[in-house]
Amino acid sequence: MNFTRVAAVLALATALAPPAAAQTAPVTEPGTWSVTPFLSVTFGGDGDSASLGLGAAGAYDITAELGVEAELAYVFDLMGNADAADWSLLGVSANVLYHFPLENGMAPYATAGIGFGRSALTVGDADATSTEAGFNLGGGLKAPLTDALAARGDIRYFSYNDAAPDGWRVYGGLTWRPGR
Repeated sequence: MNFTRVAAVLALATALAPPAAAQTAPVTEPGTWSVTPFLSVTFGGDGDSASLGLGAAGAYDITAELGVEAELAYVFDLMGNADAADWSLLGVSANVLYHFPLENGMAPYATAGIGFGRSALTVGDADATSTEAGFNLGGGLKAPLTDALAARGDIRYFSYNDAAPDGWRVYGGLTWRPGR
């Protein structure tokens, strides 16, 4: 009976104890480079359905809060299952990220950027391409896994000036920090 009470008190104390400090480095450190390959889903806006995409971002943290990033992303087909039509988008952008570093090493962030989108629409035998300027706004979260790796989730809205498709993009990726 006494053993059961002691075990219950230890289990409760363990459950209520604050977690130990993370043993990994924070995901944002001044003067560090990072690379994030990602898998995305683009939806809403001008496209008829959700579409898969791939991309990569290279970033540099100027301070623990402020970073800059270049990104290249490709969306496969915004027309979905339409047999007679294909609509792809290749985007390149330059972004500013403002991180809100937390004590546990994680960093929520806000981001804004400008760039270009190359839209390619094929309907039957007709092709139409367009390259246009645009902007993006969004945010996300970086969470450390090891000193050199972090998980990253991001949501952004992309808007282009004319025929290229506007819409939302959600992505998940792994951030690698060389030299860590």
